[in-house]
Amino acid sequence: MNYSSYMTMSATLTPMSTTLDPDTGVRTKGQPHNIKCYKYGKTKLYRNATGEATVSDQTLLTMEEIHNGDFIDGREVKSVQQYNEFDGSPTFYEVLL
Repeated sequence: MNYSSYMTMSATLTPMSTTLDPDTGVRTKGQPHNIKCYKYGKTKLYRNATGEATVSDQTLLTMEEIHNGDFIDGREVKSVQQYNEFDGSPTFYEVLL
């Protein structure tokens, strides 16, 4: 199925590294760039790394690879779910902000 035709909106993705900057002690930012996506305001319940139930404010669908801790439009990515076709090939990512 052609999911790229549904990605009609754009957002700014700022990837974050998993390593800490030795001078500041914070994660280093990557180069921000625009991604094609579809955003909607549905809230969803998910479990964070400690197992606590948390609610997201916005859901974003994209074909770009996104990781927890990245920033999209200045908001931190809380959870990422990858969806696959029946043959196992990746289709799109559901990102909770």
